Amino acid sequence: MRTLAISAIVIAIAAAGPAASKPRSSLPTIHTLLSVVSDGHREPDGSTWFKTWSEGARFVLPANDDPSTEKLWNVLLVSSSDSRAIEIGFDAAGANFNTDTGTIDFPVCSARLDDIIFTRSPACAANQMDAERLSSPAKAALGWAEVANGSPAAALPLLDNAIADPKLPQPLQVIALIARSSANSQVAYRARPTSEDSDRAFVAALIDDRRLAELQPTDVEHRFSEAADLFALGDYDGASRLYDEILKLWPDETYRVTVRRAALARTLGQNEHSLELLNSLVPGSAGEDLGMKFYYHRGWTLMKLDRFDEAIADFTEGLKSQPDWQWAYILRGCSYASMGQIEYGSGDFAVAAHFLEALPSARSSARVQHDAALANSIAQSLKKRAEAGETSPVMNLCDGFWDQLDNGRPRSALLDAGAARPAG
Repeated sequence: MRTLAISAIVIAIAAAGPAASKPRSSLPTIHTLLSVVSDGHREPDGSTWFKTWSEGARFVLPANDDPSTEKLWNVLLVSSSDSRAIEIGFDAAGANFNTDTGTIDFPVCSARLDDIIFTRSPACAANQMDAERLSSPAKAALGWAEVANGSPAAALPLLDNAIADPKLPQPLQVIALIARSSANSQVAYRARPTSEDSDRAFVAALIDDRRLAELQPTDVEHRFSEAADLFALGDYDGASRLYDEILKLWPDETYRVTVRRAALARTLGQNEHSLELLNSLVPGSAGEDLGMKFYYHRGWTLMKLDRFDEAIADFTEGLKSQPDWQWAYILRGCSYASMGQIEYGSGDFAVAAHFLEALPSARSSARVQHDAALANSIAQSLKKRAEAGETSPVMNLCDGFWDQLDNGRPRSALLDAGAARPAG
């Protein structure tokens, strides 16, 4: 892990006034995030901080003599080294904006990975915040927390209000825009694919991502997000042009661009071309650590080409570096079933359902609930077949999960109407 000195917190994110005894619009103070640790450090004074793949925030534990804090560090080390997601409980009401790191720093309440469990002592108090009485920075922090918790409907009004405040510091505005783009993407994925509701949410995300590219032109992530929005809206030519631009400005992004292009080709039914692109990234060709992203997408493409045994080998290789990626289990389960290996397929779908049900968004996302229920149903159906001794191939089990990604879609009429022009 990279070692950094912990920075002074200089701007407190506090409510604009005293909390109402019976708030008209209350939201919980304790939130949950499921993510992989990307960076962290224990300071000489005993305090700890860490970041996840959600770059807008850090999670902080002040100096504490409680020996259970060692459990927190153990959870962080396993998550970082094994690329495994941990469940983090954090206090949104205690957030502070750190001007040195440009992050919202949230107090840690708990962390869990399998049987390694850290709980802060004394425990965080679970209260309610009056959302209508918060300052703009506090709304940005709470909105970020609601997005992390998989609650975009609660997040969007808070983020809209915070972003509309011209006095919101630009680093906080950036964090809020990223969170709002993510919230709208969550809304879009939970709606019926290619419906007007889904497209409007993706267009809103696209506008924010283009605004972010203006505010931070040297950050490639905003351009990747914009390309993903265009892909979701069926503008495959627009996404491809963006990949060209990314490679011109960031030539070291060959790996990610190639994987994205391969996914686009597969969506358009160009499976052989998709495989050709991915095979250009064989170890040693570009010095890349291929990882789950590569093996997941090549396995998916091989599955589309009915090369199921090779697909299974790729998914299995990817799961070595990211063993809790539910979609790899689902695709491997489909591949096993397509080869008549019914029992193995049933086991993979059961594991996938377990990981889906463990997502924080499973409590509020109809799409996640649908996918978990479908995975469970398929697992049980395959189990019955296996118990009956059946070995006949069972095909097309994955169609209910990714139909809109796997088969392409028309370009959204909202793009043609100019609804997604960059925000000024």
